[in-house]
Amino acid sequence: MVHSERRSPNFLTARTSASRRAVVGVDGGGTKTEAVILDARDQVLGQGIAGPSNPLRIGIANAAAAVREANNSANFIKAVEEKTGIKVEILSGIEEARLIGLAASHGCGVKGASTLNIDIGGGSTEISIFRDGLPTTLLSIKLGAVGLTERFLTSDPPRPKALEALRTEVHAALERPARELRDYRWDNVTGTSGTILAIGNALRLQSGGEQTLQPIETKIKLRDLTAFNLWLATKTVHERKFAARLTLPRAEIIVAGGLVLEGVMRALEIKSLSTCEWGLREGVIIDRLRDWEAQSRPPMPDIADQKLRGVHAVGRRFGYEEAHSHQVARLAETIFDALSSSANLTRHHARPGDNRERAGASR
Repeated sequence: MVHSERRSPNFLTARTSASRRAVVGVDGGGTKTEAVILDARDQVLGQGIAGPSNPLRIGIANAAAAVREANNSANFIKAVEEKTGIKVEILSGIEEARLIGLAASHGCGVKGASTLNIDIGGGSTEISIFRDGLPTTLLSIKLGAVGLTERFLTSDPPRPKALEALRTEVHAALERPARELRDYRWDNVTGTSGTILAIGNALRLQSGGEQTLQPIETKIKLRDLTAFNLWLATKTVHERKFAARLTLPRAEIIVAGGLVLEGVMRALEIKSLSTCEWGLREGVIIDRLRDWEAQSRPPMPDIADQKLRGVHAVGRRFGYEEAHSHQVARLAETIFDALSSSANLTRHHARPGDNRERAGASR
């Protein structure tokens, strides 16, 4: 069980028993993230510093990216587990793409249809294609609204040369993903993340819609987005805040985020998309519920395992030797079966993603 207590700044108290207690302090800012963990005697157990992770500015996905990019993240994670018993899972970009795509497919997709989803975070952009809740392909691209803003848009309003340089960067980063997705087909396109929801809301208000407390599905057309980006880039941060009904942190990064979205839509020849408020948080919940449900039933054959399908989707992108990989997996499974009785393991422990020992054996 994990209890949280309000402290400053953003402190969480984690307890695994009455006698074991540790405090994690995380200062997630717009330009950097600092974290430290202390025990009950105020002794520092670990600390780290990384890129931006303010959830009001860039969302939970980049917070995960900031932690995984810290120089001493492995030591920090190990210290947390040793002192509290809590396992910290740092998501890779591809895993973020899978979880976000899972949420968008589940919450905003159409049954029997393929859904391509675009998610623009602070440090990366995730693209996924799902059909009936299963991944077809997953991509993570190092194009983020915060990172690009800090690199290119240093004046207010942005200079034309800086905007052109940013467009060039986005175009170059999308060349390979566009080639990889050339032979794929999809029926629907959705867009998640705070940046895309904010753009959709601003476009809806421009067309005469009313402001709502909760995000609602909005159609973003490429031609409208292009005009919106040109209009927004001429304004200062404070002008953008009031003109587009944005929070100040969102107004600071919306120009870069809009240009990334425009670049992705052009590269993939997408004429329009629908906003979707389901994201990483919902994807994690859905994935965990599926795991619990699977554990209550007999183990599935590998071909039906959703996480394994995600692994194969990534492997095919890079031309991996699929037949050889299946042979290695069969050998690993044989070894697991031979050792499972002595280690008191069940067949559920052999599922990909649930048992690291099996993954290590396959290597």
